[in-house]
Amino acid sequence: AQIQRFVDHRPAQVGIDQQYPGALLRQHDGGIAQPLAMLGAEAPLRFVVIGGKAPAIPNVDVVELPWQENTEVELINTFDVGIMPLPDDDWARGKCAFKLIQYMACGVPVVASQVGANVDVVDADCGLLARTPETWAQSLRTLRDDSGLRRRMGEAAGGVRKQYLELLQDTLHKVYLEILEKEITRAFVYSYEEQA
Repeated sequence: AQIQRFVDHRPAQVGIDQQYPGALLRQHDGGIAQPLAMLGAEAPLRFVVIGGKAPAIPNVDVVELPWQENTEVELINTFDVGIMPLPDDDWARGKCAFKLIQYMACGVPVVASQVGANVDVVDADCGLLARTPETWAQSLRTLRDDSGLRRRMGEAAGGVRKQYLELLQDTLHKVYLEILEKEITRAFVYSYEEQA
């Protein structure tokens, strides 16, 4: 069966923006190397890593680019799919999904580990969640082979990003008010104790 390619018959471009050099892929690749190798054996595939080292992956053109604030958005806009692979551990469950939100802000569909905040940010309209190497491969294959789905997910991503940022804003506002209330109460109690 003929496998459809990504845009303009160029190699599929899967990207990850680490921003902190080597932070993710050197410590743990989140199970992404094996699925990428499988897809690379099926059709040309380019894996772009911004701001870090990447493992050599059979059948995959791995490109490492330095992270720079002034080129980050431009580079993300070249991705066909943005990924956020994470291990399922306490550290990953405590991470926010900022990279996913950045991809979505650029209209890039996402595939992410089904861990922590990723679950709250990614829904079926804007991306796919993966837990195993097989689900990673299937999710990336689905987006590789369906340009219409990639386009629809990219368009929907902006709305999800807006909802998440509004939720984050509401949460930060509540936390700020709680801190302010505690500080006012503490100052009042301190002042009262000094007068007594």
